[in-house]
Amino acid sequence: MTAEDSLTRDENIIAQMNQISKDVANKSPLVSKTEPVENLKMEYKDNEQFLNKIERLGKHYSTIRRVRGDGNCFYRAYAFTLFDRCKKDENLRERTYKKLETTFGWLVKLGMPSFTTEDFHETFFDALKAHCESGTDESLLENVLMTMACLTIS
Repeated sequence: MTAEDSLTRDENIIAQMNQISKDVANKSPLVSKTEPVENLKMEYKDNEQFLNKIERLGKHYSTIRRVRGDGNCFYRAYAFTLFDRCKKDENLRERTYKKLETTFGWLVKLGMPSFTTEDFHETFFDALKAHCESGTDESLLENVLMTMACLTIS
């Protein structure tokens, strides 16, 4: 195999991976609208262990949101849950704002570049404010993931 053949093969693999990612993105939203927990029972009707867990889940929550499993799903689910709760609870929102105000300096002291950290930090505030006022724009939520990742690795 020549270097040119290898390069063409690599380009084809990358193109295929990009197409798969695009197909997944078109089929499932980053975060779904709420749906009844009961939907999980239908989905896992043949799995007794899951059904028991879904039953327990249903005692505490009436709805769920699905999150696209793409490697950032934990951060996205956590951020969206935090945003949803802040939207409903003004006291939590104010506590979250105050806590976030301290994180920028903390991240810079830990060695994160101040220029990019400031951008992510401001985006997080903007996204939280926008969500509390009118709902979440998926593009803003994606930018929030960088802040979540920075906080986690620090």
